[in-house]
Amino acid sequence: MRKKLALFVSLVLVIVIAVYAMPNTTTAQQASGEAPAPTNVQTVQAKTQSLPRYFDSIGSLEAGEQVLVSAEVGGKVEALSFDSGQRVQKGQRLVTLNSAPERAEADHQRALAARAQKRLQRIRQLIPAGAVAKEDLDNAQADLDAAKAMLAKVEAVIAQKTITAPFAGQLGIRKVHVGQYVNPGDTLASLIDLSELRVNFSLDEHASAQVHQGQAVLLSFSALPDQTYSARITTLDPLLDSTRMTRVQAILTEAPPALRPGMSADVRVVRASAAPALVVPTTAIVSSAYGDVVYRITRHEQRAQVHRVAVKTGARSEGWRVIAEGLEPGDEVVEVGQNRLSDGQDVQPVPSPAPVQAARQGAAHALH
Repeated sequence: MRKKLALFVSLVLVIVIAVYAMPNTTTAQQASGEAPAPTNVQTVQAKTQSLPRYFDSIGSLEAGEQVLVSAEVGGKVEALSFDSGQRVQKGQRLVTLNSAPERAEADHQRALAARAQKRLQRIRQLIPAGAVAKEDLDNAQADLDAAKAMLAKVEAVIAQKTITAPFAGQLGIRKVHVGQYVNPGDTLASLIDLSELRVNFSLDEHASAQVHQGQAVLLSFSALPDQTYSARITTLDPLLDSTRMTRVQAILTEAPPALRPGMSADVRVVRASAAPALVVPTTAIVSSAYGDVVYRITRHEQRAQVHRVAVKTGARSEGWRVIAEGLEPGDEVVEVGQNRLSDGQDVQPVPSPAPVQAARQGAAHALH
């Protein structure tokens, strides 16, 4: 038992001696005066350029022609001449309602009109001889006119029993079946002309005073990410609504098949570019409760250090932010990696990747 205890104590002493004998690398570096390795940071230069400006809004797409095809009069569906999703031409028959009672009434009115016509002719022949009074002639003419009017009314109802396409386009889902009774105003199907799409949106009174017909509009849709479509303003409502907003309509220059009426659109009305200003990427700016700062690079021979610089910022656009005070053109600032930095720290600057720079240049000059 004593031998085992002595062996255990010996092992513990060996381990303790080994731990204290290990070299302390950090202490050795500090003792030798070695500085920690510079931190890699991605940098970019502040530069002067004009930024595009926009009026932003939310809009909704609508077709150049769109309607809910409905019945003008009630009746039982006798025949259907279309199916869901079918393309139709203007005037093409869609639905036929039962018109047997109206056709019978039309025959009755034709007979009355014919009889009134013959009676009028006989009275006209007797007028020269004075055999009838002038009042009889007037009554006969009135009877004929009334019969013709009733016939026209019945024929109009018969025409309403045949429902046709008001314009060429594509039908939606059919909402009626043969034998079904429809009431006046019941929707039978939607009809949309997709050859032209428009976007409706609103602008406040200040923005509306700075837009005009023909002004360019950029549209983006959540259903089609990373794609932008062009439009032109065609109409500005001359009357502002109760919230001091004016309705604006623009027509898409090219509407892809994927767009559908009713889609929500992010609208950007293109304004004149602002005067050239000093800008940096928005990611280079660190915001806090004390204001906005950037980390500016200072180079000394082979070394590079960062220093916190307070800046006064301005407008932002396309990923850029205007610097009103604090920097000069050509100043190199940290764009990525600020969370690892402290004032006066040594860094290893790495320029922004070429694809990122190219994308920024394209965004900044796309509208010029």
